[in-house]
Amino acid sequence: MAELNAAQRVHVRAVLGRVDALLRDAEALLATPQAGSAFSRHAPDATPVLRKLVADRAATIRARMSAALVAFDALPAPPATGATSAARVTMLFAQTALADLAPARMRGYGAVDESVARELNGVCSELFGELQLLEGQLARSQRRGGECASGAGRGLLEALRRAIANHDLAEARAPLQIVAEKMDSDMLEVGIFGRSGAGKSSLLNFLTQSDALPAHATPTTAVPVRIIHGPRPWGHARFADALAESFPLGRLAEFASQRYNSDNTRHAVELEIELPADILKPGTALWDTPGLGSLAPGCTEAALACLVRCDIGILAVDAAGAVSQDELSLLHALQLAGASVLVVLTRADLLDADERQRKLEYVARELRSSGAEDFEIDPVSVRRDSVLCSQWLERSLQPLLREHVALRRKSLARKLEGLRDAVYTALEGRIAALSAPADVSSERSPAWAERLSAAAAELDTVARFGRAQDPTGKLERLLSDVAHNAVVLWRHGEPADTDASCLVAAALKGVCGAAASDATCGLNALRAGLAAALAEAARACRIACLSGELPAIGIAPALAWHARRIPLRRPRLALWPRLARRSVRGQLELSGIPEAIRDALRDYQREHEIWRQQELANLRAAFSALRAEILVRGGSSAQAGLHRAALRADLADIERLGALNAGPAPRPGEPGAQPARSPADAREGVTP
Repeated sequence: MAELNAAQRVHVRAVLGRVDALLRDAEALLATPQAGSAFSRHAPDATPVLRKLVADRAATIRARMSAALVAFDALPAPPATGATSAARVTMLFAQTALADLAPARMRGYGAVDESVARELNGVCSELFGELQLLEGQLARSQRRGGECASGAGRGLLEALRRAIANHDLAEARAPLQIVAEKMDSDMLEVGIFGRSGAGKSSLLNFLTQSDALPAHATPTTAVPVRIIHGPRPWGHARFADALAESFPLGRLAEFASQRYNSDNTRHAVELEIELPADILKPGTALWDTPGLGSLAPGCTEAALACLVRCDIGILAVDAAGAVSQDELSLLHALQLAGASVLVVLTRADLLDADERQRKLEYVARELRSSGAEDFEIDPVSVRRDSVLCSQWLERSLQPLLREHVALRRKSLARKLEGLRDAVYTALEGRIAALSAPADVSSERSPAWAERLSAAAAELDTVARFGRAQDPTGKLERLLSDVAHNAVVLWRHGEPADTDASCLVAAALKGVCGAAASDATCGLNALRAGLAAALAEAARACRIACLSGELPAIGIAPALAWHARRIPLRRPRLALWPRLARRSVRGQLELSGIPEAIRDALRDYQREHEIWRQQELANLRAAFSALRAEILVRGGSSAQAGLHRAALRADLADIERLGALNAGPAPRPGEPGAQPARSPADAREGVTP
């Protein structure tokens, strides 16, 4: 059969597309009318049987049209925009249309009475709020992430995900998760970084026009805090070994400050607070990070973990100190993470005009000497000269925030490119290792087998002789904490008759949470040792990827404490802490609380030991299976050849999708015309 030419194929596609659109219109006319709509154009006289008949016939017609499109080679291009994105745009148009209902837009039709104008304004506000809420829900569920016309960005991410899973690139899993989360989110993440005591929290308090964050002359922030928009000031905390909490912002220091949570002893995984601040409304999230150079060992790692999530990084340099290597390294890390960088000189009010200018020149010179590009450095101060902060906000930060969508897309593209280059380099390294001549004596060496045997023996020893920590030994300390907290509450104005059930529950959660954390850490250390033994054996046997991995350690059981009212009466000598605590201990003894607590702790210990033994059994089963797999597959040259082929296929896939993700290149001679960088060029530092 003769083929259709290009123009004829376009005509066939257009005609069948028009028929498909008319079928959609017919189905929409017969569909159940929208609930509560006052603008239906047709009476709903179609029966359910008729609607089903039309839907079935339409499906048959569409199937035949699809077959015709395939036969004539006239298939249309796949859709480039998701339905969620289109629905969100429709909601934005609805908000624009609703603006015409305002009384000011109705003056051309005659004067509007003042009372009617108030009612119209009320209707507009209510409807506009509902439309904004619906548009926000669509935005949260929309997968935006720098959409390409070809969808190559998401295709590249899936190719990277497959390569990381297939070849066990453990070092790339965390960056992959971060890029995937950012691709599914429409939030612009802005982080403030710098040395301890540089005034980061104070600057954030200025930006949000609040005093929500703990700020002091000495270093205060111990845990990163994410700030988002919300209707009221409120906080949320998630913990590694305890239930999540929601709290008023007055309690934020308990979780975020060095004074109350030094080195994150409460194991907070995430702190997020809501503020009704204007700067947060367009979908912006601000991060307050621990300072670099703090004596607390975990602060630097926590700050760097936030760094890779940020689209804008603000580097705070203290005007009272010199530029340190920590700040230069942080600037370099922000650029590698794909973030746009702003540099501010904090506490600039400590310097007069001449000193301030010399300081700005010194900081710029130090940054250039480290190989960084030229940055415009802005002086800021939140105390005596807050005008500096206002000028910086208007001149430097607000223009970036107004470019919310474009800036987030650029940041995501840079992060995706960095992940692509890292995975590409790792895969090339695997190919080189598999292509190297095999050392038979090394492959047959029993060292890896001995390591596996030692790991299995350690697992057996822990399962047979290890026991969960006995929390009943902490009873005296627990009662002392309850007494102390009750006295503190009375000194801060708590009523004389107090219910101590919340205090007891909090103390119990702390004791059991610590026991669960210790057990979880021990099991994770054991799992890491087993995984290291398996990895060493796999490398010795030239096995690039095992069929599975050891299971993650599950969450320890929570304490089942059935709270009951525990009345406490404030003693007359409440201002004398020692005597007051002794009185509270006596009241607790008389109420029989210690025995109830001891019974609850014993029950928890039994549940905890059952959980621990189950986790060990899961580890033993998985370790035995993977050990047997290594013994079977070890030394197989054919297997090595298959892995080389799989690695090369993934490399080709990543390079192809990476080129597509760069987008259509401008024609030669147009502004911005540059050849796309390949992963190999990026690795070797080749600049187009």
